[in-house]
This record gives sequence, structure tokens and C-alpha cells, in this order.
Amino acid sequence: MKLKIRETTINILSNTGFIKGKTMRKFLINEDLDQYIDFHIYSDEANCSKPDPKIFQEVKNQLKNQDLDSAQILHIGDNPIADYKGAKDFGFNAHLLRPKI
Repeated sequence: MKLKIRETTINILSNTGFIKGKTMRKFLINEDLDQYIDFHIYSDEANCSKPDPKIFQEVKNQLKNQDLDSAQILHIGDNPIADYKGAKDFGFNAHLLRPKI
């Protein structure tokens, strides 16, 4: 994967209203996708959810490079409030995925 070659950190930050973090981890392992994920943060385990700034801070806390500027972190998601606004308000860069109609 080209992103991993460039030493880019890839993580999952997910609000887990329907699927628990434990289940997501099992799925990623079974599909051999966990090798591409540096760390996982799930709202049911973190006891808070997006757009709460505490969960975005948890992303920042788990980064190997603690000197990385928040604006260099890209959060990609499909919810305008939880993903886009939450990330932007925290200082991350953000991209909103829009469904194709």
C-alpha cells in the first residue's frame, strides 16, 4: 500500500452505535485488513463519540509523531456534523464523503 510506504499513519475513528469496536477488530483481522491500520478508536470503548473533541484528542494522543501539527491530520467521514465539523473544530483537516446518487 503506497500510503504505508510513505510512512503515513492510518487509523480508524468510529462511532459504534450499531457495531462494537471488538466486532470491528475481529472483522478487520478476518479480512486481513488490520495490517494497514495503525490504531483503532471506537466510541463504545472511548466512552465518547464524534464530534466530542475528547475523541479527536485521543487520535492525537495515539500518534507516533507527537509534534505533528493538527492541520496535517486528515479525517475522512460521511457525517457533516460528527466527521467534518467535529474534525475541523478540533483543528484537523477534514474531507466529507458524499454518496453518489
